[in-house]
Amino acid sequence: MGIESVDLFLIHTQKLDFETNSMEYYWSEMEKLYNEGLAKNIGISNFDSKHLDLIYKIAKIKPAVIQLEFHPYLQQQSPGIFEYLKDKNILIEAYGPLVPLTKARPGPLDDILPGLSKKYNASETQILLRWVQQQGILTVTTSSNPKRMDDIMDSFNLTLSDEDIELIRETGKKKFFRGFILDAFQQYDDELKAELKLN
Repeated sequence: MGIESVDLFLIHTQKLDFETNSMEYYWSEMEKLYNEGLAKNIGISNFDSKHLDLIYKIAKIKPAVIQLEFHPYLQQQSPGIFEYLKDKNILIEAYGPLVPLTKARPGPLDDILPGLSKKYNASETQILLRWVQQQGILTVTTSSNPKRMDDIMDSFNLTLSDEDIELIRETGKKKFFRGFILDAFQQYDDELKAELKLN
């Protein structure tokens, strides 16, 4: 890539070949990248608490960040994961924060986002990004459109009220939608839907 190091290097999924190598092997290779200065931070993506425990048992260097799908229609990628991560003090990075706008329409948020957009003089994109950010979660999203990029950056100038944070949270719980990594996490969907009292 023509660079000396990367800011963050992740193991992308918990679906590793444990018949060939152990988690100890995979994570020790990540720690080598960190110790050699090739990665300034190391972390994981799309892990549940069971697989995170495998890392915590052997890690000399703890994961700096975990990247998960997170948005109002999927507030737990796997059961109890956010409570687990807060207890371990791992930074959460949310991908897919705009899924309610890009993949999951129609949905219950369609009834409230236009009103919030008008109230805050902000786009629905900005509303959803701030909803995630104000919960202490880092957001990651992409666009090749310069106007959308400006829209995304301007979200940091917005502050939602606690009442509106809760309104989005509770409205989001009326629908369950998983947009990514279906093969690794569908096993949890019935349990997560039951918690929300959804069919």
